[in-house]
Amino acid sequence: MNDGDGLIDCLDSGCFNLPNYGCQTCLEDGLSFADFVISFEQTCSSNTRFNPEAAIGVGDHLEGTYVSSAAYVSLGEGGSITLGFNNNLIVNSGDNNPDIWVFEIGPLVEASQIELRPFDQKTIDILKLEGIPDTDSDGNFDFGVIAGSTSSLDIDSIVMGYLYSELRFDAIQITDVPTVCEGNTPGADIDGVN
Repeated sequence: MNDGDGLIDCLDSGCFNLPNYGCQTCLEDGLSFADFVISFEQTCSSNTRFNPEAAIGVGDHLEGTYVSSAAYVSLGEGGSITLGFNNNLIVNSGDNNPDIWVFEIGPLVEASQIELRPFDQKTIDILKLEGIPDTDSDGNFDFGVIAGSTSSLDIDSIVMGYLYSELRFDAIQITDVPTVCEGNTPGADIDGVN
């Protein structure tokens, strides 16, 4: 959890009281969540949720409750956040199970573009071989859009035929698919990524 009590992720006993099943994704080590912010750009002057650090750690928003201190960040329409991992990596599972979970506030996931930064040259070579683009040449490769009820991404459904952990990434960029700036939490509201 990112509740500021000094304990992180699934090592925080408060995590087990969350209704969004965030702790079930911890594996058994509690290290599977994003660890630091690389960059953050938001575009709406009305945005009141602009602390990118709120996307670090396990998703801790209690759905259906209003908590003024709830830790999540709103990207703004077309805004983006890039999060890094320092004690684990994003890897492909080698099967059709989700490899990445994005905890977004609300019952529907607002459309967001997902890009991943390869950890090593082998992963870069595989992505190029398989035709996965780095459209803006920023080192983050395009892995599609999550939206609606889909808050997860299966790397193996995009880059098929590779064994567990052959594809390794150390950062994720989430970019809101823009519409218009409305309200005080515009765009995708990110609570955690693992």
